Amino acid sequence: MAAPWVTIFTMPATASIILLAWLAVSIALFWVLPMRRAAMACLLGGWALLPNRAYPPPADAHNESWRIMATALPADAFLTKAVAVGGGTLAGLLLRRPRAFAGFRPRRLDLPMALWCVCPMFNSIAGETSLAQGARDGLYLLLAWGAPYVVGRVCLVHRVAVRELAVAIVLAGLLYIPLCAVEWVAGPRLYAALYGQHPFAPGGAQRYIGHRPLGLLEDGNQLGMWMSGSALVAVWLWRCGALPRMGFMAPGAIAAVSLIAAVACQSVGSILLMLAGLAALWSARWLNPRILLVGLLAALGLFVIIRASNLLSARRFAEETPAGRWLVQVLRDSGRGSLGWRIGLDEKHVRTVMQRPLTGWGQWDWWRGGDWRPWGLWLLVLGQFGIIGLASVYAMMLGAAVRFAFNSRPAMWREPSLGPAAALATLLVITMLDSLLNSAVVLPLAAAAGALAIMPLHGSDDGPDPPVHRRQ
Repeated sequence: MAAPWVTIFTMPATASIILLAWLAVSIALFWVLPMRRAAMACLLGGWALLPNRAYPPPADAHNESWRIMATALPADAFLTKAVAVGGGTLAGLLLRRPRAFAGFRPRRLDLPMALWCVCPMFNSIAGETSLAQGARDGLYLLLAWGAPYVVGRVCLVHRVAVRELAVAIVLAGLLYIPLCAVEWVAGPRLYAALYGQHPFAPGGAQRYIGHRPLGLLEDGNQLGMWMSGSALVAVWLWRCGALPRMGFMAPGAIAAVSLIAAVACQSVGSILLMLAGLAALWSARWLNPRILLVGLLAALGLFVIIRASNLLSARRFAEETPAGRWLVQVLRDSGRGSLGWRIGLDEKHVRTVMQRPLTGWGQWDWWRGGDWRPWGLWLLVLGQFGIIGLASVYAMMLGAAVRFAFNSRPAMWREPSLGPAAALATLLVITMLDSLLNSAVVLPLAAAAGALAIMPLHGSDDGPDPPVHRRQ
């Protein structure tokens, strides 16, 4: 392993100080920027730049990286990037623009978000955890997931606002390219140079060409989804004429550079999901996207049922069948052996999960009986909060995409008015598909779910915003 760079900040406490300071930064952004731009700067800027949490020092015997949970779920550390970003954005909005909440009216699509934030209390009511722990975990989910969702519901209620969010996601990906370029050559070292050793930095860093970057995110898979999601949105905005010029870069160049950068990150799963998302958008004119979405949701439910019940064992398939052994060998030869490892790892924990399937164990470390923690978000949620939690979080993130697909005309998805919303809906879908194997989710995307849950899909919708102009 190459010698580490000089660490600028060495104490883990520094990460906590920076996360706490982000509250003041967020409030200040709402004072100097328009409301929507401040919200997007807080959500995306905070996620791109802040430390994930105060990781224990490497010399600590308890710093086994596999025990460190993704910030998407409450664990031993309450102060994480997810809490700082969501809480800071919500605080800035409440203090600077409290009138923005005057028109807030709960809708049916908001129910999954509310249920997701209170599901830790079900364990407390059942006596499996204390009321204090249930309230703590509920507050965590409210700040990490609920706050971005509510910000989207309050600030991004028009088509032009949704377009601005899509453009901001593209810009966030472009600004991350220099960081990726450094780590393509030198390896994932930027996080260690700024905040101290990252427990997941070495994992999967060596790739086909150079290294897979990490940036300042949770792991390389999350960085892959960050860049691939940005590229998907960029390409579709360019296709529908809604991507503006950025400095010296024309829309076509922005889309091309974003796509190249996503592929160069060499996160195979993210690239495949990006290509699948673009194919779905391109084919929406000829193939009924509603049928595709229903089929996808059915497949998602079938996946959970089969994996949770162990009806079909991937381990037995890989070890006892010629086709399974051939597939394992192909994955190993291509350097993708981690896929089988993750699926096999999940199987080890299914029996523990199914002992309390409805509300889960309530504890973040319910998987301690195994050698490693599960890697997929779906199983981590199922083990901690049960079927109620799993159904609510996936309904929260996918419900808006379902609403968009069933209530808009696919022929309009190539128009500047609905093209950005179509791109964001597709991004939500591929993000939750990725969560079947990975737990590091880009939580600011919950703002897109909140926005699409309320955005008008028919008629004129310029509101107080300037109209959208087609690209010349």
